[in-house]
Parts: sequence; C-alpha cells; structure tokens
Amino acid sequence: MQSIKEKLPPSIRNAGKAVKSFGRYCKLTSRHNEGVKAVNRKKKDKRTMIFLVNFPQAWSSVKSVYDEAKKQEDLNVIVFAVPQYKAFEDDSINIATKYNDSYEFLKMEGIDVVKANTEDGHWIDLRKYDPDYVIYMRSYNQYTPKMYKSYNVCRYAKCFYLPYAYGMLGDKMLNIVLPENFTYTMHRIFFANESRKNAYAKEQPFYRREFVNNRLKFLGFSRFDMFKSSVAKRNYDEREYTVAWMPRWATDDKPDQKPSHFMTFYKEFLNYFYEHTDVKLIIRPHPLMFSSYISNGIMTEEEVNSFKKKCKEASNIEIDERKDYSVTLEEADLLIADYTSLIAEFYIMGKPIIYCDTADNLNEEGNKICATTYNADDFGEIVKYIELLKSGHDSKQTIRNNVIKELLPGKTGEIGKAIFEEIINS
Repeated sequence: MQSIKEKLPPSIRNAGKAVKSFGRYCKLTSRHNEGVKAVNRKKKDKRTMIFLVNFPQAWSSVKSVYDEAKKQEDLNVIVFAVPQYKAFEDDSINIATKYNDSYEFLKMEGIDVVKANTEDGHWIDLRKYDPDYVIYMRSYNQYTPKMYKSYNVCRYAKCFYLPYAYGMLGDKMLNIVLPENFTYTMHRIFFANESRKNAYAKEQPFYRREFVNNRLKFLGFSRFDMFKSSVAKRNYDEREYTVAWMPRWATDDKPDQKPSHFMTFYKEFLNYFYEHTDVKLIIRPHPLMFSSYISNGIMTEEEVNSFKKKCKEASNIEIDERKDYSVTLEEADLLIADYTSLIAEFYIMGKPIIYCDTADNLNEEGNKICATTYNADDFGEIVKYIELLKSGHDSKQTIRNNVIKELLPGKTGEIGKAIFEEIINS
C-alpha cells in the first residue's frame, strides 16, 4: 500500500523538498556565519589550522597544502586523526576505543599527529585547540563522530573541503558526493575540476548566489602536486615493464555505479602473467572489492584466498593493499582499469592507460581523458595493447600530452600553495 507521501503528485513532492532544502540552507548558513564571525573577532598572533583525517587514503589530497602550512611561522598546524566511523554506530558505545587507522598510517608517514580517541574511550574536543581553520577531506558527515561533524565545527571555526578524488562522472553524482548538510557549512569548497564546479553552481537556486560566488573555488587538484617530477619528465630505465591493474568493486549496472571487469578477466590475467614473467603485474583492487564480493556471494572467502595465494606464488605478481596508492602509480608503466578517479592521477603523469569501461555518464574532463586511452572490451584487446605499448608503440602519447596541458590550471607543484593562500585570505 502506498504511503500518503507517495500518493502526492510529483510537483507537490518536489515543492516539499525545495522548502526543506531552503530551510536547511538558511539554518546551516547561519551556523557558518556564526563561525566566521567568531574567527574574525579573534586577536591572535598565531592562528591554528587543523587537518581532520578520518580516511587515510585521502591524506595525499591535502599533503601539498599541509606542506605549505608547515612553512608558516605564524601558523600552528595540527593533524587530527579520527577512526573510521559508520553512520549506524552510536557515539556512546565505545566507538572512541576503535582502532584508529588514520592515526597509525600518519605515524608511519612521520607526521606529528593527534589521536582523536583517548585510551579510556573519550573524544578530544577540537575546541581545546581554538582552531581558526578546519580542513575536511571527506564530505560525508555520517562517517564522522558527532562533535566533529561539520555542522557543529562550523559554529566556531572556518571549515574547508578539499576533495580526495578527481571526479570524472557526470552531474548525477553531485548531490551524492556533495550533500547539503555538509556543503552549506563550508567556508570554501575546492573542486578538483572546473566542469564539476560549474555543474554544481548551475544546480543552485537564485537565493544561493552568495554561496556560489564566494564559497565555490577551482584552483586545481592538489594531489597532482605529488606527481610533479613525473609530469615534468618520464625516464624509463632497464627494469622490467610494470603493469598496474585497478578493477572496481561494483558488479552490476545500477544507474549510479559502473561495473567491474574483475570476474570477467581475473583468470586470464593470471594465465597471461604466469606465462610472461618479463612483465610485472601489480593488482590494486578497490578497498571494498573482495569484502563486497564475499558478502554478496560473488566469490567465496576460499576463492578469494585461493586467488591471493596464486598471486603470491608468482614471482611477477603482487596485490597492493597499502594505504598509499601513489607508490603503485609511480612504479607502473601502464595502467589497466575500469572507471576510477585514480585514472586522472595516472594520466597526468603522461603514461598510457587501457580503459575497460564505457564513456557513459562522464563529465567534460572524463571524456577528454577517456578519448585518449586505449579502449578494450575483451582480454584479447588488452593483450594486444600490452604488447604494443611494452615495445614502445604509444600512438596516443602526443595527443595525451596536449590534453594534460588543458587539465592542469597552473604549474603542477604550486596547486597546494594556491589553495593554502585562498584559505588564509578568506
């Protein structure tokens, strides 16, 4: 039986959503303004900037901004590590005692880091540090404990969002990756690519003009700074040719998900690289892939373990499950992938890509990139391109280099500095 809400005409339902959205915008903008005024009233010789990390893989997206901040003598810089957190979990039930993978990762990276959860099961209050600027790397409040949710923090500090991925999907994903309860609390939202900023701005109604004009910024994707040397020059040495394979985790054709080709090709990948020991394969699966396959009955745990065992037995195959994927991107000469935002990062290094997906639902930058990759629908085509590229026949290199120049808004290596200056001067 339909609910009363479901029986309403679409026009009325949409009107109701618009009214709720307007109320949400007014409430969160008021909170945002409250925090801006609080920060501007402060008379301090030394400001405080906090990088809030609750997703270790996102750290590289702010690293060059952090490096710039650490150079400033009049700025106190704090890296604040929050454990992984799920929406259905309750703050009061020992969540603060959970393993803090962000903290452990940052310690291994040699970063001076504060652990958000104490040993006796309490959260450390950010207000203890009197922050002026708080940097978020993840736009989902549901994955953040209550006291660190942006709509609470924005009442006493200016909040900023730096995306952890270079989104190449079309406009349908905007409301998912930029939810209202997060975005309206931000003092600045930095976009990795210009088309996504323009598309998001276009969706905003007239009463959000201040939000669009002042708080949405495109200065480039700061993670590209990591690959400065690779963009500037590629030198191939005499080591073995290395292929990175990055399959997705999704397995169906839902409108909001692109599928994976792992189940289609994984046995053929193993056979090919077992026979071609002069080529190295690094498999970098999506972090959710194996667990998703097991929970959805796509593979059994025994099958996953058997696959990993076969990879381990081969001298030229490895599965990369490190938090920092940049090592694999740097090492690989060729990337084979389904849709992943990491394609853009590999692409700007000037190296070739075999793309095993369609161009459906890509944005402007995504279409430019994928038009200059090698597209493969079956494993025979993958092998053909591996052999060609391994022998030095990269027919798309010149046009790829031209697209790279279009994608980079400024000098690679300076993007983090530009973002930092925008934060400080905002």
